[in-house]
Amino acid sequence: MQSQGFRLTDNGWKSDLSRKVLLGNNIDTLNSKGIRRVQEMGRTLLSVGIPQFCSDDHTDNYGKDSYHDRLSLRRVAIIVTP
Repeated sequence: MQSQGFRLTDNGWKSDLSRKVLLGNNIDTLNSKGIRRVQEMGRTLLSVGIPQFCSDDHTDNYGKDSYHDRLSLRRVAIIVTP
C-alpha cells in the first residue's frame, strides 16, 4: 500500500497528494489519466481486502453552493460507477 502512495493513520489508510485525481473547473468527467488512477487505487485496495474508500471532492469558487452540491454528486457518480 505504501508503495502506491497510501499511509496508515489512526483513521485507516489514506492516500497522499501524489494520488490526486484532478478535474477541471465545472467538469464532471475524468480524463484517461484520472480513470487509470482511480482504477489503480481500486485494485490496490481490493488486493489487500479493502472493498471501499472515501473520497473528498473540492469544487472551485464559481457559482452558488447549490450548483457545487450538484457538481460534487455528479463527480462522485463517475467514481463509483464501474
